[in-house]
Amino acid sequence: MYQFHIPKVLTSATDDLKNNKMEILGEEAHHIANVLRLKEGAIVGLFDGIGNKATGVLIDVDHDRILVELHKEKMANTEPPIEVTLYQSLPKKEKLELIIQKATELGVKNIVPIITRRTIVHIDNQKVKKKVERWNKIAQEACKQSGRAYIPKVSEPISYKSIFSQLNSQLILIPYEAEEKRGLRQVLKSFKTSIPKSVGFFIGPEGGWDKDEIQMALDNGVHPVTLGPRILRTETASLAVLTMILYELGDLGG
Repeated sequence: MYQFHIPKVLTSATDDLKNNKMEILGEEAHHIANVLRLKEGAIVGLFDGIGNKATGVLIDVDHDRILVELHKEKMANTEPPIEVTLYQSLPKKEKLELIIQKATELGVKNIVPIITRRTIVHIDNQKVKKKVERWNKIAQEACKQSGRAYIPKVSEPISYKSIFSQLNSQLILIPYEAEEKRGLRQVLKSFKTSIPKSVGFFIGPEGGWDKDEIQMALDNGVHPVTLGPRILRTETASLAVLTMILYELGDLGG
């Protein structure tokens, strides 16, 4: 069953529903009618991006307007029991888009690109808005593919120094190749008896963290961890850490 994002609240209390029917307009209507060529009677899945899902049947298909009758609405159970925020040092375009796509599929809640001392990529201020729109579009498409009902927010890039005033997760981690004492698995297992509601983690740039950046993290209560004896690429590290967090503390693995 195809799933489509409807930027309207999918609950019976909303004004967007009339006699249990809803219009689909714009890009999704075009996709249904002209790309997928779905016909009246087709059953589709809908999600509003804030946690609600519904199934319905197409009852009127035009090239720029779709009318769907909702059969069942519900709060989705596709979200992890913990909220995970990824603070990702800004990598090259293709790598960041891959990270956004796969992290969304895995269950990340927020993605915050950060600019560190060794960040190679620099985005023109005039292009930031378009970049962020594209990143959030990638997250939306990944939700459709993975069946999630909540679209993670991808923020505008922010400087590393500025991010510490915004940290609000109960547990915040920073993988660091020079850390030798505490492994990620060890730290996560220590929280299994009292699972935090929110976890954040930093992933460094391709050139690695500067020592001053690590010290700044320590001064702000961030826990350094090692990922093991091998050095991982930034896109590998982000997805590996997210997977381990959601496996140990979340719902990944069933």
